[in-house]
Amino acid sequence: MHAKTFVVDGCWATVGTFNLDNRSMKLNDEVALVIRDESVAEELERSFMADLEYAQEIRLDTFQLHGREAWKSRLARLASPIL
Repeated sequence: MHAKTFVVDGCWATVGTFNLDNRSMKLNDEVALVIRDESVAEELERSFMADLEYAQEIRLDTFQLHGREAWKSRLARLASPIL
């Protein structure tokens, strides 16, 4: 799943595909469900905290792209304003 979720003040929650960028706001058909329910917010927060147990921090000084992957990344960065 590639949903974005967040919880505010333990009672507001949102789940959806929506990104906070110009492309999502003007071009893409994206959705978000906003919920005001403490039990839903609590469950989403609990799920997020459980996911953190499997997360690994990626730091710029240890993340290096090489060869073809580095060139793909640079090309994508150049094209990003028109995508």
